[in-house]
Amino acid sequence: MRIAIAAVGRMKQGPERELATRYLERARAAGRPLALTGFDVLELPESRAASAEARRSEEARNLVALLPEGSGSPSTSTASPWPRRPSPSRWRAGATPAARR
Repeated sequence: MRIAIAAVGRMKQGPERELATRYLERARAAGRPLALTGFDVLELPESRAASAEARRSEEARNLVALLPEGSGSPSTSTASPWPRRPSPSRWRAGATPAARR
């Protein structure tokens, strides 16, 4: 299985890029025994639209365009590719989802 990380904007040189590089190296090494064969980082250009809403829409379209065919894009399908999480009202008092595992 391949893992793709898509982000809007370009990461500049500095501590964040060094941490991301280190994380990807560790993920590649740890992923081999789990059949994770590759990690791709895709940096999309930031939108230059005039309004914030137009920028969000354009950047969202660019991210959705990267999804594999049939993955259930939110704009074309009501089915979500992500598992549903229970609403907070269904959690036991004082217990978070992490505490229940």
